Amino acid sequence: MRISSLESTASKHFNRLPTRLQSTLSYIASLLNPTLWGALISLFVGLTPSVHRALFANSQDGGWLNVWFTSSVRNIGDLFTSLQMFVVGTKLSDSLVMPKGSSSPCPPNKAIAIIFLVRFVFWGVFSILIIYILATKTKLLGDDPMLWWSMM
Repeated sequence: MRISSLESTASKHFNRLPTRLQSTLSYIASLLNPTLWGALISLFVGLTPSVHRALFANSQDGGWLNVWFTSSVRNIGDLFTSLQMFVVGTKLSDSLVMPKGSSSPCPPNKAIAIIFLVRFVFWGVFSILIIYILATKTKLLGDDPMLWWSMM
């Protein structure tokens, strides 16, 4: 059975349900997002001793998944920042408007100016002000000026 026919069959049966049940099931389905699935899988792995041992123990101690599966997932996790940079860059590139007669997209000057002002001026002044207040007025950061400077 192909996916499109499966979807049409499921939607046909779903539409036969009472409206109240449809809205309840739609709400429950909206809660089943990837974050919740990750949390449920983490709970299962963490609370099931045999699965936890298989994933995280040394090979000699029964960790037969640690050799290939866990190390592969760890490598993907190490690549997260780099992959995120490429994905965001691609999305930004797709969203830019191509000027007439140009071979590359050009971001609007006003948008670039606002981004730079917020990122480098506003947040810079705001973070320095917060660290200064925490260091001098509340004594939460101790008496180490080098710590203050590095946090600013």
